[in-house]
Amino acid sequence: MKLKISWIEVDQDLIPHSELDSANDLKYVSNEILEAFEIGGYSEEIELDEKLLLIIASVYSSKLIPDIHKAIKIYELGRWGKLLSGDVVTVIGETLTYALLVQLFDVKIEDVLPLRNVKYLGTIVDLAINIEKYEKLREFLNAKRGTLFVDAKATMSYKRSYILSRLSHSLVALESLRYPDNYALLSYIIKYNNQLYDLGVIIRP
Repeated sequence: MKLKISWIEVDQDLIPHSELDSANDLKYVSNEILEAFEIGGYSEEIELDEKLLLIIASVYSSKLIPDIHKAIKIYELGRWGKLLSGDVVTVIGETLTYALLVQLFDVKIEDVLPLRNVKYLGTIVDLAINIEKYEKLREFLNAKRGTLFVDAKATMSYKRSYILSRLSHSLVALESLRYPDNYALLSYIIKYNNQLYDLGVIIRP
């Protein structure tokens, strides 16, 4: 599976952190991120290892969400319809993000800490990774230590207003955990112009 990655870095000072900031500030930042993605294209392209995808997908497959690897193929081909529910799409986003982290930064699957089981708290994201353990991740983030908080999303239909809303929600969740000393990655898997993209938003302290 080919995945085009669009890396976009956001200055943390642009993201609201107090009640003194306006809600419109968050909307503005989210819109700027999406415009940068639409105009800027992609930074790099990666061929995700099918065996790796199969291994990671098997972790998520269950009686409630069967055969995630097959669902990823349906997603890649664009055969949406009623075949994929919101829960399945969420898992697809997480699976592809896991694979990207493993393949691009040599992150070990067993070292990725899943946080999704307590998402009902409202400020919990999907993954937390110890940056210090991974040289490639340290170099990419220009960091010696810290935690990388990751939120993974996916969508098939490019509905701009919907994506903007999800971007804003993810930024709030990430900043609640990351700010002021750690790092964040919002990984948004998007089918855009019949191609598969990962909108990767990076926030550094």
